Amino acid sequence: MAATVPSALAAGKIVINHDEWTFSSTGFGGQNDAGTFATNVAAFFTGGTPGSFLAYSSNFGLSNPALNTAMNGAGHTWTVSMAQPFTLATLSAYDGVFIGGNTLNNQVLIDYVNAGGNVYIMGGTGSINETTVFGPFLAAFGFSFGSPYNGLCCSIAISSSHPLFANVDHLYENNGSSITDLAPLDPQNEIIFSRNGQGTYAVFNGSGCAVAPDGDLNANGGAKGDDVQPFVLALVNQSNLPNDVCHADFSASGHIDTLDLPGFVAKLLGA
Repeated sequence: MAATVPSALAAGKIVINHDEWTFSSTGFGGQNDAGTFATNVAAFFTGGTPGSFLAYSSNFGLSNPALNTAMNGAGHTWTVSMAQPFTLATLSAYDGVFIGGNTLNNQVLIDYVNAGGNVYIMGGTGSINETTVFGPFLAAFGFSFGSPYNGLCCSIAISSSHPLFANVDHLYENNGSSITDLAPLDPQNEIIFSRNGQGTYAVFNGSGCAVAPDGDLNANGGAKGDDVQPFVLALVNQSNLPNDVCHADFSASGHIDTLDLPGFVAKLLGA
């Protein structure tokens, strides 16, 4: 059984992108849906209301004018600046902070998320070693960046039911830092998209479940036969354990009961 790394007690959210090219000029071109993805991230952070966001980075992946246009067009305030001191007080003035490509104080980031703040972090920049530079921050919430870079490139088709990818068909990437889930049994964190066996997008949701119910109670890659026993156990016990609820509470009752059986069976059958 995989080891479980306890996640921090947090109310904030984290979106991890293995690469910085997603919001670049190339990322906004062609068939890619970078603008939609950006506003989905913002909505995930704020719950769908207009928000104020800070890009604390000198990397081209966050300074593209098209990104500013997309965020402003959705009613958000978008600021790109490293002029302010990187402190909890600075970050707390924003609904979310976007980072990548610069060495930053990991404890400030941890404190910010623990206080309810939201962070978008991108890897693969080439200007720093993301594995070590952001290692403490990501580990505090059950993730790590891999090294060396993964070689994954170009416009890729996205197939995922996660809200971050709503109306997103393609995103651009170019040689990122693969993401590892250090706590696969923790329902608050989840790799939500992979390519060629490499984790490319991940989410930490300190205020709830990282994914919608999927029937995968043992967190080994989708609802399968080996999830039947833990589901039956949860059903018999009317379980309200976070892992069971996040993966199998299809009726949104807060516990597992017979109303969840149709949804679980549908997932087993691939629906």
